[in-house]
Amino acid sequence: MDGGPAVIELASFLADPTTAEAKEACTKLLETLRATSCLIVKDPRVREQENEEFLSLMERYFEQPVPELMKDVHPELSYQLGATPENTEVPRDHMDIISHLPKEEAAHVPNGPDKKWRYFWRIGERPSNTSFSELNAPPV
Repeated sequence: MDGGPAVIELASFLADPTTAEAKEACTKLLETLRATSCLIVKDPRVREQENEEFLSLMERYFEQPVPELMKDVHPELSYQLGATPENTEVPRDHMDIISHLPKEEAAHVPNGPDKKWRYFWRIGERPSNTSFSELNAPPV
């Protein structure tokens, strides 16, 4: 990653996904996800102020005391909604892939459970008819 994560511009794709420029952006996104899983997506519909507000919101949320955060934790939903505490998720073992990468491109090899919290929220309407109602719980 030459000086940081790849930047993927969505403007061409949103204007006309059939253009060569849009297809090139999609190819770059796919290749970047496969190679590093780290990228920046720039969406012209999102103003920088909105991005800053979102980041501030997430920072304020995770600065809450742990007992308050735990109210949003739902292991009964397999952590597919709300917060997932630190040391809950164990990353998959990809050593077979990582070991074949050049050292400068190799990912960090996790050791044990993930040390970060995460928050999972749904986008869009829940289906009214589903065989997986527990995975379509109402928002936290």
